Amino acid sequence: MPERGPLDDAIQAVVDALLAERAQLIDRLMDHLVEQMPEIVQKHVEEPVRDSLKANLAVCFDQLARRVPLDLVHMSPELIEHTRAMVHHGLASDAVMRGYRLTTVYLVDHWISLIAASRFEQALAFDLVKDGTRYLWNWAEAATAQLATEYQLEANRLSTERSQARLAAVRNLLSSDDQSLEAATRELGYRFGSRHLAVVLRAEAGPRSTEILDAALRDLTRDLHVARLTVHAGAQTLWCWLECLEDVPIGRTLPKHPVIIGVGRVGQGIEGFRRSHHDAVAAVHVGEIANKPRPVLHFYAEVELAALCTVDPSRARDFIRENLGDLAAADSDSLQRRATLASYLEANCNYRAAAAALGIHHNTIRYRLEQIERRLGRGISENRLMLEVALNVAETLGFDDGF
Repeated sequence: MPERGPLDDAIQAVVDALLAERAQLIDRLMDHLVEQMPEIVQKHVEEPVRDSLKANLAVCFDQLARRVPLDLVHMSPELIEHTRAMVHHGLASDAVMRGYRLTTVYLVDHWISLIAASRFEQALAFDLVKDGTRYLWNWAEAATAQLATEYQLEANRLSTERSQARLAAVRNLLSSDDQSLEAATRELGYRFGSRHLAVVLRAEAGPRSTEILDAALRDLTRDLHVARLTVHAGAQTLWCWLECLEDVPIGRTLPKHPVIIGVGRVGQGIEGFRRSHHDAVAAVHVGEIANKPRPVLHFYAEVELAALCTVDPSRARDFIRENLGDLAAADSDSLQRRATLASYLEANCNYRAAAAALGIHHNTIRYRLEQIERRLGRGISENRLMLEVALNVAETLGFDDGF
């Protein structure tokens, strides 16, 4: 161990002077921090901050006096616990780091003041200021680097814990009538007795799926200033409910992100909360089995028939093939014939109305319908309901490789 010299003894003397007034120093530091950082009082973290100051000053002064190399400086379990307490109180990470900087500036000023008031010879006083100031700043840098990591780990753990608790509470509401709505309102901060519009988003698996879902929801609801409840139901799924005191105009502008979005119907009270969610889930299911590029936005009211018919996708395909026959093919001629037939049926079998909708001559409609009947092997009026259902589901699913 290297022999102590005059500078080591002088540093020890200044540290002893600091420790002798530590209680008063902490009081003054607390007043300074509260004045500079009103969030300390707003977040009710006065006690954790004071405890952190006590532990920090004790450790820092001890290591300064012993000239502990900075690469050997490690934060004590006590300091780490104080940092975790600030996470639980909601004090932001940048506020914690700013508190360390403010504290270090204060301590450096006080260190210099103590040296100026002492009777050290000039050269030694200069070395004391230089060494002490450098050590205090480097110690604070090492401390904040370690504690920033601990802060983030604890913040992530707490966020996951809270997300899981929120998800469990929402799942209970969706599946059970025993849940107290008043308790759920307090816990989740959302009024379940109101009118609701559910939105469900699904992303492909990937390292950024959660981030993509959040961004897509922001895009979709950017102009909506309403209360909402949002929970991640997994890495690839996001559930959201929007409170509808009036009609909520979810726009049809697709987000930039490759997601499937399902929007339910507006519902009243807890039953409406559940029904709108189940609608949105079903709309997402339609988007998942459809062969359409993402992003996809489906309103349940517009794909309800397809949702009901595609609970079993393989049977839905069989149904389409059986009712459309050769028209279920993926070639351009079949696509054109299906569009013509759908327009004709929507026009209540009126040639001229169908022709006007498609922008073609009514005789062209007649010609195409004759071809369609030949390909179907039966008249259009036979099993018309099944034919209309098959056309609707085929259009919604849009398989490029046929059915």
